[in-house]
Amino acid sequence: MRYVLKQKFWTLGQSFSIKNADDRELAVVDGNIDVSPNRLTFADPQGTEYASITRNGQHGFIVARGQENVAWIAPRADGDMKRHRFRIDMPMRPDLKYVETLGLMRAFELRRGEVVVAAVSQQPGLGGDLYHVDIPDTEDAVMILAIVIVIDLMLDA
Repeated sequence: MRYVLKQKFWTLGQSFSIKNADDRELAVVDGNIDVSPNRLTFADPQGTEYASITRNGQHGFIVARGQENVAWIAPRADGDMKRHRFRIDMPMRPDLKYVETLGLMRAFELRRGEVVVAAVSQQPGLGGDLYHVDIPDTEDAVMILAIVIVIDLMLDA
């Protein structure tokens, strides 16, 4: 399924709307990762929260569902820094890797082995960046979208 993330520049903190390819709003991500409580929330359009992102120290982020931490993302200190910049730990779905793809705009894939679990492309705009994220229906879209947002935050840092 194709998801469209619109990053809103003119807000205090970070704010994204997540829509499907038909422009129907599916979720809102809001909060401020840079000041206390260092947290972004994922909520449906009615405001029901179903995931969060919190800063873990200076360089890492945790993605949680309720009280359960389901992913940890941090910059890599080893390996091929150009194409694999981030360490992504997901105990329930291991071996997720970040891989940059060619192009003038920010583009990358998340892969598990050779299988692409998300293809991400960015289109910069005056009022905020627009991201297209293609995720197979077999994947946990909320977690993958949260990881994409964390990677965007870390690339912008």
